[in-house]
Amino acid sequence: MGDKAVGGGNRSTAVGAETSADGASSTAVGDGSTASQDDATAVGPEATATATGSVALGNVTASESDTTVVRGGVSGTDDGMVPLGSLENGEWAIGFDSNGDLVARAKDSDGNTGENTLVTT
Repeated sequence: MGDKAVGGGNRSTAVGAETSADGASSTAVGDGSTASQDDATAVGPEATATATGSVALGNVTASESDTTVVRGGVSGTDDGMVPLGSLENGEWAIGFDSNGDLVARAKDSDGNTGENTLVTT
């Protein structure tokens, strides 16, 4: 393939060197990324989505239908996180609080909120 991007599937999009989007309506963005099944999305260098409807973000493989696999995380200080009261229904946030603890904050679709310490440092 050389430095080519190949969009082989119907309505597919491929952007980047050695990139291919072979499934119908599939998208591959990032050098070496591959979206080989219908409705698959691969974003990031070497991201691979090999199942229908799967999403791979980063240097990972999403191999089960309708699943998302993400490499990386969300981090910052308490000031950089969305305050619990500012979350919209259905939103969540993970990051470090002002004590350096890793916390998760969430608001469900009914507006109920919760916060939990995941790791104490």
